[in-house]
Amino acid sequence: MFKFNIVAWNVHGIRSQTKRVKIMDYVSKLKADILLLQETHLLQSEEKCLSDSNYSIIFSSCYNSRQRGVSILVHKRIPFSSALTPAERC
Repeated sequence: MFKFNIVAWNVHGIRSQTKRVKIMDYVSKLKADILLLQETHLLQSEEKCLSDSNYSIIFSSCYNSRQRGVSILVHKRIPFSSALTPAERC
């Protein structure tokens, strides 16, 4: 049986690099396998900033006037492949 450490977090905006670094450092200490971020407020051009040496972005819905964005990240030690095409993401 597999055990995953899943962290869900309403980050109330993660556009600031300082805030992103603090959040990702904390998530690293939690040893999150799967990270679900709500209210990221990221623009499509900024979504790559969440991808680092430890996590891959699996899904990201970008900020717009009605939605404030969510992102799903999976730790790179977890084997994962996505069935979504890039056109279906944002």
